[in-house]
Amino acid sequence: MNPKVNPRYKGEIHRLKNTPYEKCLWHTMTCPNPAIRAHAIQNSRALEALAEDGHVVMFAPEIRGTEFGMPFKRIGRNLATTFTGLCSEHDTQLFLPIDTNEIDPANAEHRFLVAYRAVLKGLHAAAASAQMVQLSFQKGVELGEFAEDGQEMHVATTQIIAAMYMAEVAMCFHQVYVAGAWDHVQYATLMVPTAAPAIAASGVCMLTEAGLAPLRSDRPYLAFSIFPQNGQLFVEFAWLPEADAIMRRATEAILTATGDQQLYLLSKFVIKYTETFTLKPSVYESFTAPQVEAITRYFLANAAGTREEWDDPKLYLFGPIS
Repeated sequence: MNPKVNPRYKGEIHRLKNTPYEKCLWHTMTCPNPAIRAHAIQNSRALEALAEDGHVVMFAPEIRGTEFGMPFKRIGRNLATTFTGLCSEHDTQLFLPIDTNEIDPANAEHRFLVAYRAVLKGLHAAAASAQMVQLSFQKGVELGEFAEDGQEMHVATTQIIAAMYMAEVAMCFHQVYVAGAWDHVQYATLMVPTAAPAIAASGVCMLTEAGLAPLRSDRPYLAFSIFPQNGQLFVEFAWLPEADAIMRRATEAILTATGDQQLYLLSKFVIKYTETFTLKPSVYESFTAPQVEAITRYFLANAAGTREEWDDPKLYLFGPIS
């Protein structure tokens, strides 16, 4: 943040940053009940497998003065990966089949609900970002920081459009849920051998691997969920039928790799495409300092959506790399 910015505007930015977007995203989009801290990653099984002393490790954004940082921090398991996008009733109703049973990759309803949870978190994040950017822009105009038709207006408009596109994809998932047509969504599911539980992740993204400028009508969004289960890593990719050819090409490298190379590709994918990932504290503490630096740099280089790409063996989340 520019240190010359009006202190009142800085104060407004901090206030907006700390004002959560709270709305139950039940498929009717009319639920009046207050939103709770719903989990984007299953708490009772996945996070439990990673937690030590009730904590996991996550990126934690912070602003100190004029500096923005994204350090790793220990987070209480019950707060980790939460988003205020569902009320208590609908969170329970939606995910009861996978929160009270082991997730079965052969069960069509289970596969859908795993993907739906990631989509709802993605919709909430897109809507919250659009609201934050738009309100920041409006306050900046009000305080004389920005012109009404300047670059900041275009940034705000881009965020709103991105939220609209994400809402379109979420609406397709809402329709699948209402119809119970679980197999209308396409899936690729893996059970990857790992030495011990290390990570869990969830998100929705547009893949650079899908190629340049896919058509909006392709709905080129990939929902993904990765978490420990029964001594293995459960990995699910999900997408709408319109994007089938695009997503099968884009995920081929991960799906066909094996061993450490597959874990490396999964690590890069997670760091590149989501901030919603957690680490087992003892696994994080085994990382070397250059490894933490490399992971953080790669994450921040991609966090703004520019999707930068490079190879580095230190971009690995399953153990220490010197």
